[in-house]
Amino acid sequence: MSLAIQSGGRAIPVEMKRRAFNPRREAEALFSKLSARQPRILEDVSKESVEAAVERLIPATETEHEKVLRLVGERKFEDAARLAARLINAGDIAGFLIYGHSSDYRRAKSWFDDMVKTTKRSAASVIHAVTPELAQIIVENNDGNRRVNAANLATIMRDISDDRWQLNGSSFALSKDGRNNDGQHRAFGVLLTGRSIKSGITFGLQRESMKTVDIGRKRTGADRLGIAGVSDYIKKSAIAGMLFEIYNGRKPTPAESDDYFHENKDIIERAVSVIGSNINGVGPSAAGAAAVHLFKMGYQDQEIRQFFVDVRAGEGNGKRDPRRVLYRAIYDSRDKIKLSRDNWFRALVNHFIALKEGRKPFEVQYKQPVPEVV
Repeated sequence: MSLAIQSGGRAIPVEMKRRAFNPRREAEALFSKLSARQPRILEDVSKESVEAAVERLIPATETEHEKVLRLVGERKFEDAARLAARLINAGDIAGFLIYGHSSDYRRAKSWFDDMVKTTKRSAASVIHAVTPELAQIIVENNDGNRRVNAANLATIMRDISDDRWQLNGSSFALSKDGRNNDGQHRAFGVLLTGRSIKSGITFGLQRESMKTVDIGRKRTGADRLGIAGVSDYIKKSAIAGMLFEIYNGRKPTPAESDDYFHENKDIIERAVSVIGSNINGVGPSAAGAAAVHLFKMGYQDQEIRQFFVDVRAGEGNGKRDPRRVLYRAIYDSRDKIKLSRDNWFRALVNHFIALKEGRKPFEVQYKQPVPEVV
């Protein structure tokens, strides 16, 4: 008989520690077993009816902590992080502590306690695998830390799940009595994804030193490209971030933004070349993303470059020329409008296509979707 631990009032077997309770999975498994044993009784029960029954079952059987773990398993990291942050910031973390009775947890606890004991007099740092068990121990010693930020937690969970997390010199910081001074978002990220990372861990710090943690400005994506020696890195970073968001429907994590630029470096640099100087009010990200999208549609560098030149100059055949309509919306005080960068992206792409197709818009075409590309 296996041991069981409590999670939100529900007993979960130790062997299920990395598999959060999932009502849909359990109900469908039961349906499959019953169908095999009693096909005549269930022959008229469709899978759709099981799905509907499961949807009704979930709210009654699933705890909020289990929902977080299910959402992580479904890769809905932002939704999971918002719910997890609310629970954590309210001090309701018991439902996440599912590793306490495993042998891996006991080994991690023994190592942790030994490190705390041996660094009482002098701090020491190690590079070590932070497993879900060790992350739980850190979380259990996380009292007095700042509030968890959902967006930061979602970013970390996504990078850990996608194996983008890298050993980068940032360490967990633990006080002389084993309390967590820094690293709670990483610890919760490991705990909730159930995946290990390698990280530095510093033991034996003064508790008061946590006041000096995270007081500087974090590096931006542009900073990282600049450090990597990329020219015109501010503009290129902005374009890469916007393209990722357009094609993936969400903002990238810092690691994803870096990877996206390097994976699409050539086409982004072509875009920077053809859009020319910044268009005030439009911004380089919208213009650059529009150029990349037009490249992907098969248009050539020179015709896209000429389009941007004409828009800046107000060139065109009549007031309803797509280039003239954009010019007035950007530069003319009587017709000038303010749009989000997403809307400027759509406007630039749609007006370029309208020009090629000989259409004469009455107003800026920013509400219409742009053609999809592969």
